[in-house]
Amino acid sequence: MIDMSTPPLNRRMLLAALLLSLSQTGCHRDSSANLETDRQAKPALRTASQITAEQANLPKLYLTQKTHRQVVAEGNADVVIDPQTGELAFRTWICRNPDCPGRKPGGEPVQFICYDPLYYVKPDGSVDYKIVQDRIAEITRLGGTPWPLCPECLKVRNLANETQEEQRKYVEFCVEYVLPESERRMKELEAEYVHLITKERERRESVK
Repeated sequence: MIDMSTPPLNRRMLLAALLLSLSQTGCHRDSSANLETDRQAKPALRTASQITAEQANLPKLYLTQKTHRQVVAEGNADVVIDPQTGELAFRTWICRNPDCPGRKPGGEPVQFICYDPLYYVKPDGSVDYKIVQDRIAEITRLGGTPWPLCPECLKVRNLANETQEEQRKYVEFCVEYVLPESERRMKELEAEYVHLITKERERRESVK
């Protein structure tokens, strides 16, 4: 409080100083409030491990071996159980061979699975895998495929006379199918990851 016994000139100077002090205090508070608002408006950046974890757990399409039922499940498992039939469902693959005889009239590639009969369902309902001495030979003996092979291309291939280069080409034609919604989300996550790396680079440059 200003002492009214103070001479008028000095009182005006004290009043001006008091107003200036109050003004600076108010600006500081407003600035702090704005910073807090900015922090609330901008979500915190996720870590690289959080982004890659979501990428790995995006929904995937699986097919059962006998009934060819479709099962969509999140996670990174090679095999899941169809909740309706109890069958094992394997990840879906597609063939990108432009001359694949299974390609549909509209250009859609054939879908298939890499069937591995060594997977089985235990009595408790979990999935397990049989350990054998020669995995490739046993999978082949049981009617499976040790690696992804387009069943439609196999109908026209001459395996006995194929070169290693030709075999490699057919293997590379086979790629895992990605659901459209997972493909869109994957692009968003890739952009988020690039943004994270850019911000981290800028932060490091600022502290040099």
